[in-house]
Amino acid sequence: MKNTVNKLFSMLLACVMALTLVSAAALAEETPGIVASGTCGAEGDGTNLTWTLDGEGLLTISGEGAMADYRDAENQPWKEYGESIQNIVIKNGVSYIGLYAFADNPMSYLDHIVYYPNLTAVEIENGVTQIGRNAFAYSSITSVTIPDSIQTIDAYAFYQCDRLTSAVVPEGITTLPERCFGACGALSSITLPSTLTTIGDSALRGCGLEGITIPSGVTSIGEYAFASSQLKAIVIPEGVTRILGDTFRHCEHLESVTLPHSLQVIAPGMFEFCRALKSITIPEGVRVLASYAFSGCKELTSVILPDSVENIMPGVFNGCGKLETITFPSGLKNLSGTSLLETGWYQAQPEGPVYFGDFLYNYKGEMPENTVFDIPYGTRGIGGKAFANQTNLIEIHIPDSVLYICENAFSYCSGLQSIICPDSVKEIGEYVFNNCSSLTQLYLGNSVERIRQGFIMICGALTELVIPGTAVFDDKADIISCDQLSRVVLLPGIERLTDYFFNHCPSLTEISWPASLTSVGNSAFLYAQNVTDIYYEGTPEQWQQISWGGYNSLPNATVHYNSHIHTPGSIVTENETPAGCVSEGGYDSVVYCAQCSYELSRTHVTVTQTNHANQYGVAATEATATAHGYTAGVYCPDCDTWLSGHEVIHNHLGAQTVVKPATETEEGLVDIVCTVCGQTIRYTASVTEPEPQEEDDVPGFWVRIRDFFRGFIDWFLRLFKRP
Repeated sequence: MKNTVNKLFSMLLACVMALTLVSAAALAEETPGIVASGTCGAEGDGTNLTWTLDGEGLLTISGEGAMADYRDAENQPWKEYGESIQNIVIKNGVSYIGLYAFADNPMSYLDHIVYYPNLTAVEIENGVTQIGRNAFAYSSITSVTIPDSIQTIDAYAFYQCDRLTSAVVPEGITTLPERCFGACGALSSITLPSTLTTIGDSALRGCGLEGITIPSGVTSIGEYAFASSQLKAIVIPEGVTRILGDTFRHCEHLESVTLPHSLQVIAPGMFEFCRALKSITIPEGVRVLASYAFSGCKELTSVILPDSVENIMPGVFNGCGKLETITFPSGLKNLSGTSLLETGWYQAQPEGPVYFGDFLYNYKGEMPENTVFDIPYGTRGIGGKAFANQTNLIEIHIPDSVLYICENAFSYCSGLQSIICPDSVKEIGEYVFNNCSSLTQLYLGNSVERIRQGFIMICGALTELVIPGTAVFDDKADIISCDQLSRVVLLPGIERLTDYFFNHCPSLTEISWPASLTSVGNSAFLYAQNVTDIYYEGTPEQWQQISWGGYNSLPNATVHYNSHIHTPGSIVTENETPAGCVSEGGYDSVVYCAQCSYELSRTHVTVTQTNHANQYGVAATEATATAHGYTAGVYCPDCDTWLSGHEVIHNHLGAQTVVKPATETEEGLVDIVCTVCGQTIRYTASVTEPEPQEEDDVPGFWVRIRDFFRGFIDWFLRLFKRP
């Protein structure tokens, strides 16, 4: 009996073992084996992390700590198995995904070699805190799971993942770095966290996004952040204070833009080539429209500019041929000469002075020969290049309402002889008087606050210059190639001369130097070595305290200490002779010292003949029965002269024949045989006036006297007729 039980137990055990072997074999068939493995850790010998690739294409990274960084995709340990990899799982315990860890070939668009052609999905388990630079760049993934544990995503992390369709950036992330999702052309949906404060350069450039919600905590958006994307509408939330250049460049489907009041600058090229954009309202608070901000927006028809706008820079509206409606900001300080040239608004302006609000934008067309131009009072600014290349301009009168003169305003005005800036002028832009080769008198006023680079350049006829003490020079402000400049007065208040300030002024011999000027930049007098007299306001001890930059020797200069600095007063006009229609006039423009009345400068200004400037046309008048007529003509009231036409048309005088007498109720007809031309001319005779009826109560006493004598004469005549 015992043996039987043992046999039965042995048989049962054998069956269990057989079943176990069968189950193990079946399980082995169901569970793919590991086809490759290795280490990929960054700590010690790298064994803190391992990688395994199973038979179904699942690449798993596991262990504790950070992954190693790789120089590029060529150095990844799993690259040789690239075609087999379909999915990636990064397990809890891994803290950092390394540089270029799963990046594909960046040159695949040229050599058509793709290392991981079958990779579609990445799962990052909770616990990973950082995704390294270029970690998944150029890969073919279509989806990625980013856990809430991620604290940092480095630049280019998912760059050019051109099959990735959606992404959710977890809470806690504060920065979406440079090109993080750039060139992800299929990315049509992305969710950004409420913790986000910064969107980096090109972070979403070239994406397929048609819309996006920017979190309210964002304050900064980088260059090209959304450029070349498929955006149709964008709302920038309040609180964004900084948007860098070209942010929405080439967003050719963008139709609607809402900007925040917290924004101060519309950056360079910000909406360049947004060809579907038709209108935009710039919010109050924006101060600057930077270069080419809306260039190439060919469908743009209207722009509302707030009064806060102070600076409109070059090319802002280039290529905006349909832009016809622009509101004019009242706070404008600088208006570039190329900002509006290609707009429909400018093209519609007639030739002559063109005004942008209270700024004189430019003079459209060519000025007549020997033009003397009066800028009307009320003009606040003169735009960039406003009179550039107007070689026929010889004199300009600037009213004391003008505060700003912008860059190149008078450049290449080779005929301009005199410019007097009123004391109202606060800022003078770059190269304002560039190549004014005939300029002999330049008065900058007493209130200029800022002078910029090359403000006086190649003014070969200029001999004297007074620079106001209120002026602050930009770092590159200088006087360039004024060959005849011999005398310069620097007024009290000037503290520093910039590098190369007197740049090639070989005739400069005399300088009035205030005690306030204590710093001289490098090479300020390098090309002005002929100075002989410096009239210094201060003492010898003060002169010794002046800080001199390099290359500033003045070997021939004598310093006259405790000198009086002549302060120019207002400009006085003397010896004025009015110009006539055919004769020149002129006057002396004189500046005296406001303290001692010393004559600082006297320039004779020639006023050209007016050439019948106020002439006007007069229509022809027909001759009448009693007066001559005249042909059409042109009359000048200034000199009381008919310049053309106004020839006599004779009136028809001669014997009159009444054809039909006029009555009190009906006109008559009169024929006249003209003694000049022999024609018979028929005129209409006006109705006759009824004879006035005498009323006894009107004449009074004299009527009674008349009647008495009439009666007496009648009686006397009858008396003699009696038989």
